[in-house]
Amino acid sequence: MGMLMLPDAVGGANWQGGVLDPETGMLYVSSSTVLRPMSLESAPDLSDMDYIAYMGSSRIGPHGLPLVKPPYGRITAIDLNTGDHKWMIANADTPDWVKDIPALKGINIPRTGLPDRVGMLVTKTLLFAGEGAGLIRFGRWRWK
Repeated sequence: MGMLMLPDAVGGANWQGGVLDPETGMLYVSSSTVLRPMSLESAPDLSDMDYIAYMGSSRIGPHGLPLVKPPYGRITAIDLNTGDHKWMIANADTPDWVKDIPALKGINIPRTGLPDRVGMLVTKTLLFAGEGAGLIRFGRWRWK
């Protein structure tokens, strides 16, 4: 027996942090939205502990899509002087695992972003952001 976690253990904004432009007071935060089943399971072949955390696939919705709507990953600009969210954008294009679903053929899908940890760097005039670290895998995997 398990539970559905939203955000999951590697989701939200808790891992990668944000970047701050101290001159403008703008904070740029990378975050992801992933709903995933999680449980405790006995796995004596993986650990000498009685139970380990097991995270199932996030793609448990219709046609192998996540149960949450995109963006799956985003960057949000927050004005620390007012607390206002100035803008939000998906952190990457739509991945092939979404575009290649036969039921979506012929549908124009806007950027969905990736539910991944995105590194960022801010300068006086530019915000640089990666499209993920490639650390998140979809499917069945065990987190030790």
